Amino acid sequence: MSKNANDNSKNKRPIIQFIKCPECGYSTSTVSFGETPQKSCPNCKTMMEPIPMPNVNRGPVPRIDPLLCMGCSKCQDVCPMGAIDLTDKIAVIVDERCIGCKRCVSVCPFSAISIPK
Repeated sequence: MSKNANDNSKNKRPIIQFIKCPECGYSTSTVSFGETPQKSCPNCKTMMEPIPMPNVNRGPVPRIDPLLCMGCSKCQDVCPMGAIDLTDKIAVIVDERCIGCKRCVSVCPFSAISIPK
C-alpha cells in the first residue's frame, strides 16, 4: 500500500452503517469508513445493501451554531456514529447518522452545540 493511500485511510472517520440482504431480509450493522460496505449475507451469500438508520431510541439531533463553532474537532472525535463532519473548519452534524447521544454537547468548549427544545 502506498504512503498516500495509507494517509487517506487514517483521516476517514468510522461510520456505523446498517445493511440488509435484498434477497432474504437478514439485516445487521457494520463499521465502514464512508464507502459502501462489501459484505455478503451469511444466509444466502447475496451482497447486502445499506439501509437508513433505524429511529429506535434515537434522541433529538443536536444543532451547531456556526458563529460559535471554532472547528476544534472535539465533537467529531467523541461521536460514536461518525455523524460530525468539518466543513470549512465548522462542525456540521449529519442528521441521518446522528443517534442523539449528546456526547458532542458535553465536550464542546465553546458551547456551540445545543439540543433543540
